[in-house]
Amino acid sequence: MKISPNTPDLEELAVRASEFVDAFVAINSLGPVLDFDPENPVPPLGSSYGQGWLSGPPILPLALRTVYQIASAQPKPVIGVGGISSGRDAVKFFQAGASLVQICTAAITKGSEIYGKVSGEMLLWLEERGISSPDSLRGEYVRNLRKYRKDRP
Repeated sequence: MKISPNTPDLEELAVRASEFVDAFVAINSLGPVLDFDPENPVPPLGSSYGQGWLSGPPILPLALRTVYQIASAQPKPVIGVGGISSGRDAVKFFQAGASLVQICTAAITKGSEIYGKVSGEMLLWLEERGISSPDSLRGEYVRNLRKYRKDRP
């Protein structure tokens, strides 16, 4: 099930839907949005009104938050989507609770070699820290957040 970050009561939906789905995907592009060059204010984003969809690095923090919320609320896998263009980005998604990640915009803008680049950077990051697999990272943010809250007065 693909979930929008704009879904009200996101955790409640995830809990209820987990009975009927095998996994979740979070998130999709956002929009419609509008942007243009003030020096040449014409529609650059594709539609006749110039509107398009926001994706890539600008949506990464929102995607991370959504993955975290869904993964924290229920046990089914979450596929993290939104702004991944480096191994470090992928690591953050696993730490937020993702079981897998998806790359789209970076492949469109940087070419298909981005998949190997992200994978290689992530593996190097893991190797440098003596971590055996991305599975070991899953939910690390949640665990650290609990500890952080407990240690605060």
